[in-house]
Amino acid sequence: MFCTFDFDYLSIRTHASGQLAYNPIERNIATLSQKLAGIILLINKHGFYLNSQNQMVDLELAIKNMYYTGKALYAF
Repeated sequence: MFCTFDFDYLSIRTHASGQLAYNPIERNIATLSQKLAGIILLINKHGFYLNSQNQMVDLELAIKNMYYTGKALYAF
């Protein structure tokens, strides 16, 4: 299923009857957070695309940087 649908992340959780106190959404987020902890992503790998007011001034450069970030996350 993982390869068929080209998932980036798949988490399957089950819980027994009487354990409804454990929120499955929070448990999934905790697992994802553990996997992402310590990852440093460079937002300016190909250069700065924001001005001093954090407004985008170079769309092409922004796309290059976001593509790099996506590839870096895919490697994990």
